[in-house]
Amino acid sequence: MHKIAPHLAELAVPIDSIKPPDRLIKDHTEVDLSVTRRSFDYYGQILPIAIDGETGAIIAGVGRWMAAKQLGWSDIAVVKLAMKPEDARGFAIMDNQSGVLGQFNIPNLVAELAELDQAQFNVNFTGFMPDQIADLIITQQPEDLDLLLQDMDVSMAIERPIWAVIRTDKWNQSILESALWELETKGIKVERSYGK
Repeated sequence: MHKIAPHLAELAVPIDSIKPPDRLIKDHTEVDLSVTRRSFDYYGQILPIAIDGETGAIIAGVGRWMAAKQLGWSDIAVVKLAMKPEDARGFAIMDNQSGVLGQFNIPNLVAELAELDQAQFNVNFTGFMPDQIADLIITQQPEDLDLLLQDMDVSMAIERPIWAVIRTDKWNQSILESALWELETKGIKVERSYGK
């Protein structure tokens, strides 16, 4: 079996014994399938796919099934449901829609990502692409950088440079860049160097 979590081992069936529904209600892009493939490579299959117990048609988990097939898996864990066809179709729609309706708490998400990064966890296994993570960080910049700088006497800094050595992780680097840019708009020369 391919990286099926131990608690799901008894639910494994041949991957070709199940099939997508007749009408797919969600298009799966290469991006979303690549996220699922990376998840399977790292975490394995943690959640079962829900299928119709009689027909083997997938009710929830088409993307996971597609990703597993792309990875060459021969088995996948499923839970067999006994539902009326209308209920199964309604649940499939609800399952896809419910994931779209929720919103991330961005400050908490950024804090989680930052803590995971500091713990040397590869945040690419969170489903976010590096550019998405960078965009999230930018959204967390203070709305008014002048508030950060209001107590700083920059009048002399135009004549004499301010020197500072700041070591920071990549999460705070974009916020620091915004603060440095604000100093530059006030006529202060700023030099920067970032190590690898």
